[in-house]
Amino acid sequence: FAPANTKTVLTKSLTTTISGVQSDTTYYVRVATLTAAGTGVYTAPVNVKTLAAAKIPVNITASVPVAKTAVVNVPVVAGVTKTTVQASLSTSFSSPITVTAVNGQATFNTLAEGKVYYFRAQDTNSVGASAYSATVSKLTLAAPVTNLVSSNVTVDSATVSWTASASGATS
Repeated sequence: FAPANTKTVLTKSLTTTISGVQSDTTYYVRVATLTAAGTGVYTAPVNVKTLAAAKIPVNITASVPVAKTAVVNVPVVAGVTKTTVQASLSTSFSSPITVTAVNGQATFNTLAEGKVYYFRAQDTNSVGASAYSATVSKLTLAAPVTNLVSSNVTVDSATVSWTASASGATS
């Protein structure tokens, strides 16, 4: 009996912790007594499967429904206890804005208008956090213009004017 995932542990205790194993791997554990006369008969093996660390989120999407806002959707995965989503103006994610997703959705409400933002997600479970997902990007919307008025309306022309948005958009 020597499956690939075999470890030998010597102990005088009735319990032991087997360390240095890989996550998400099945190990086969069996025990025998060891006396001056030698090794006794081994028990039947017991399968022990180590817990799996959270996997990297996949298929994340982002949308920009209104100015200053982006919504990032991350598929909900069983066993995940927390999904963290980051937004940044930089692909290096320097000074990111971090939001915890609720039911697979993270909403960012204070983004700059008319800028490209990069988004990534990280899942956490009882074992630990995954690496970050692939990055997705979206251009945020500019705020709408205000005070749109018409004047000098004739048969074949009209003048319209408005106030620019805070982001400086003029048309």
